[in-house]
Amino acid sequence: MHEVGILQGLMEEIISQAKKQNAVKVTRVKVKTGKLEELTLDSFCFWFEQLSKGTIVDGAELVLTNTTDEEAGVYLEEMEMERDE
Repeated sequence: MHEVGILQGLMEEIISQAKKQNAVKVTRVKVKTGKLEELTLDSFCFWFEQLSKGTIVDGAELVLTNTTDEEAGVYLEEMEMERDE
């Protein structure tokens, strides 16, 4: 269940980056997971949804990709957002 800890840090990063770019809503988040990272996909998606509730990330599409390199970690690859014009 280490997905919760990973996602807490990831959510902080997403929200921080979104605020710096004057986003009002994050609509899509693309995350790269290291090949050596043992994540349970269902749990990761569940906790992403739970931790995003009530934030500007609430309802965002989560896209997961795996790296082919022998590395561990979870990385924010890119995100799409709506900005306050």
